[in-house]
Amino acid sequence: MAGRGRRVNLSKEQILAAQAVTQSNLQAARRLHVSFETYRREAKKYETEPGSGITLFEAHLATSAGVPRYSTRKVKEVPVEDIIEGRADGSQWPVKDIRDKLIHNQYLVECCGDCGYKERRVGDYKMPLLLTFKDGNKGNYILENLTMLCYNCYFLQVGDIFTTKDLEHIEGHIPLEETSELVDFEVDDYMRKRFKELGISDEEDDDPDGLNEIISRQ
Repeated sequence: MAGRGRRVNLSKEQILAAQAVTQSNLQAARRLHVSFETYRREAKKYETEPGSGITLFEAHLATSAGVPRYSTRKVKEVPVEDIIEGRADGSQWPVKDIRDKLIHNQYLVECCGDCGYKERRVGDYKMPLLLTFKDGNKGNYILENLTMLCYNCYFLQVGDIFTTKDLEHIEGHIPLEETSELVDFEVDDYMRKRFKELGISDEEDDDPDGLNEIISRQ
């Protein structure tokens, strides 16, 4: 992998060799050990045949052996590779499912792409991150158009996160109706211990030295 700031140039032969043993442009980019954005730029520089008007990138999009095209949502698995390469319409799947798959498959890093924030909430282990479209087009799932932003960076760079009713509920004493659900979860022994360690538990510790646990092991 080339260092940051260094422009990578790929020859037509290198790209064709990678495409010959892969079924998609994303796989070819991985084969060449370059980012998808770099691969896409380089593959669009060359035509399959002089004057054909078909770039190597476009030609490999049409190589669909084993990679089905989608007209309707008929599969449970999110075809994230097809979505970011433009073969599948991302609007057919929930944004949350696409985001989770992008993170799981390591196409995106689970942290803010601007400030690097990646802290998790103690209660449910969630991060305050939003999948964001750089060009503002929520239908453009091309990989280089996607990034993760924390709530603060999203607010500063994109716009408001909460509705007026949400803010009235958060800042005032107005009940929130039909805009969000109250999260109810059961706290197990491990979480109670963590809450006490963090000093956020209102329960009195009747066994501060852990003697009961020690005795139970005897």
